[in-house]
Amino acid sequence: MSSDGTEAATAHRIGRVSLCCVLAVASFVWLKVLPDLAERPELRRRMDELESRGIDRTAMFYSDHPVSERSQQTIRRVMERNPDLFWRPTPRH
Repeated sequence: MSSDGTEAATAHRIGRVSLCCVLAVASFVWLKVLPDLAERPELRRRMDELESRGIDRTAMFYSDHPVSERSQQTIRRVMERNPDLFWRPTPRH
């Protein structure tokens, strides 16, 4: 077997091992870490609150988060005081 063939086989093996490692880590996070987080009291209270209000927590967006509204209000106030703060390029003609 040539050295090129050996290098290719080694690279292929490393790729497969890397893929298995990534899948193992992703599986661990999905099957262990996330369910454990869901059982934390503060998160459980939030999920129960949403459920009691009839809100599907799986359909929430980042913009639905209470902190998001405060952040947007802050950005609006800052932009009103200084409209040129966030530079926008002018279109070229």
